[in-house]
Amino acid sequence: MKKNVFSIIIPTTTIPPILIDETLPSINAQSNHHFECIIVPDKVNKESKSLEKKYSWLKIIPSHHEKKPGIKRDLGAKKAKGSILVFIDDDVFVPKNWLKHADELFKKYPKEVALGGPGIIVNTNSFWENISNAVLQTPLGSGKLVYRFRKDHPRHVDDYPTMNLFMRTEIFKEIGGFQTNYWPGEDSKLVNELMSYTKRSVYYHPKIWVHHHRRSSLIKHISQHANYGKMRGTFAAQGDKNSSHLVFIIPSLFTIYCFSLIFFPAMFTNITLIILYFFPLILYVLFASWESLKYFIASGNLVITFFMLLMFPLTHLTYGISHLSGFLREKFSGTIHI
Repeated sequence: MKKNVFSIIIPTTTIPPILIDETLPSINAQSNHHFECIIVPDKVNKESKSLEKKYSWLKIIPSHHEKKPGIKRDLGAKKAKGSILVFIDDDVFVPKNWLKHADELFKKYPKEVALGGPGIIVNTNSFWENISNAVLQTPLGSGKLVYRFRKDHPRHVDDYPTMNLFMRTEIFKEIGGFQTNYWPGEDSKLVNELMSYTKRSVYYHPKIWVHHHRRSSLIKHISQHANYGKMRGTFAAQGDKNSSHLVFIIPSLFTIYCFSLIFFPAMFTNITLIILYFFPLILYVLFASWESLKYFIASGNLVITFFMLLMFPLTHLTYGISHLSGFLREKFSGTIHI
């Protein structure tokens, strides 16, 4: 059987301490040694050269004027020599058998064209990372996408983020790579094209999990989900199949419902109708309270439990407003400025 060689591609602006202290050492410790790693920052410096000397498997290729991660990943893929491209973020570090397990899966399922695995939070004392993670690991926080943030059973999925995505190089080249200025969402565009071209999806498997940092502040968490919502709404308006699922639309419906609560109950004089109108909100509060209570029982951390209760509606309303904005802007203007 032909040997799989992995080309790990990491886009970044500058080379951050996390990448130097966590990502690269963890890649160096892989039990499977058939790999190379290509980092694509804006520019190189003396530190870049010293890293290349330290790790024989490392290449650092500057993107110069190109800033978007999708374009940087395309640049890295052009220089890659491996039969399988691996896309991760610059705040990821990987367990020892990560590539070993991926190699086994590609050999066991030779018809699979792409693999994805969960990004699990690192052991961190970061307050906001822990809150963000606590929210994302619940069905209320992530819906059916919760498998992205914790180990779950294997399945085929039609969308997967480039925090931990493997793709056969031949297929990647056939579909033309990312070829997009979109960010975030360049990975959704890639997988949507993969599905259209090959009629095959990404095979998710918990064995190829990675450690992945969460956002380190409330502002960064909210900003991230605002960007996700806007781009997902844009792609849904463009007709992308993997961006048109109900899980992405529900926050928009929830947002519309919440704003309607300001006006519509005043139109009702019947107390029963008012109670019925507020019933979905009551269910939401109960669900959020239940998920927060489960976290408290498991962790005993009352402070994070309290902030979880606040983070649920903030996340959903931010995403919902942005999703509506992206969808309507794309529908009515036909273009989006990025």
